[in-house]
Amino acid sequence: MKSLQELPSLHESDLVSILKNEDLQMNELEILGTAQNSTVPESLEEWSDENFITLKVTLQKCLPLIHYFHISNSDVMYKIKSYKKILNKKIWNDLKKLLILPDQSVESIIFLSKLVVKQELPTRIIELFSTIINGEHTAMILSQMNFDK
Repeated sequence: MKSLQELPSLHESDLVSILKNEDLQMNELEILGTAQNSTVPESLEEWSDENFITLKVTLQKCLPLIHYFHISNSDVMYKIKSYKKILNKKIWNDLKKLLILPDQSVESIIFLSKLVVKQELPTRIIELFSTIINGEHTAMILSQMNFDK
């Protein structure tokens, strides 16, 4: 898979395919930052309405695939809020509602959370190589050997 720095150069269909992958091991929020057009200012505070429209058009097929309701409250306030101009109004209102009234239902579709793949090393199996001596005996014998010769 391409690195995050290469995502802006992906075709929209490739990006949609990546987002549809249920075991995606990438923070979906990074898509908002990495799919920016190179012609827009780096700082969001400097963006014009036209810059947001450009980003919305660029991500129009991707935005509905983001699992918004599995994003932490702090990420909603400090990351998603900056992009509220490109979000569906219903989704933004439901996100705000969940922040204020987390026990209330929302109208938007809530996707199941993505699978998190944990890579674990296989359990090491230590087989006994002798029935006459044990590990302590082996350590004692090895400590007495002179390996400098």
